[in-house]
Amino acid sequence: MQPSSPLLIRTGANDAAKLGSDNINIKLKSPKSKRRSEGRKGDPRMHCSVALRLSNPRMPLVDALIGGGFVFPTLGEPKLTDRTTRDMDGVLLYQRKNQLNRRLRLAKQKNGEGTAPASTSVRTAASLAAAAGMNTQRMTFPSSSPPSNGERATSPVDASSES
Repeated sequence: MQPSSPLLIRTGANDAAKLGSDNINIKLKSPKSKRRSEGRKGDPRMHCSVALRLSNPRMPLVDALIGGGFVFPTLGEPKLTDRTTRDMDGVLLYQRKNQLNRRLRLAKQKNGEGTAPASTSVRTAASLAAAAGMNTQRMTFPSSSPPSNGERATSPVDASSES
């Protein structure tokens, strides 16, 4: 039996033996040809929320979720908590916050235990001032010195009420 069409290329090993050794057009699939899946890729809104929170660790989780693209239509209503507020997909705010916390924890572990991620850096007052172009060499701040010789410290409010 000689193959008459290219459709016979997909035949298995047993079919190739039946066709004879003179058929060189038959290719067998190797078991390694299957592509290995790396798992689910995740929601791009959650990726954005994680990036926002990593860049600003003091940002509330809800703000990071909203900034990432999640919409919570009943967020500001009275008597609703994060366990009763749902997003447009029907997922509770509580669940979204838990997932964001889990993703943040994994991102921190990936970048080193207890250290800031490589993509973000801790900004000090000096680095913020330097970024703004301010001269930080001689920054002075008003300070109140403690009263000397047992004097009572008074604030402007106290001074006006004593008269």
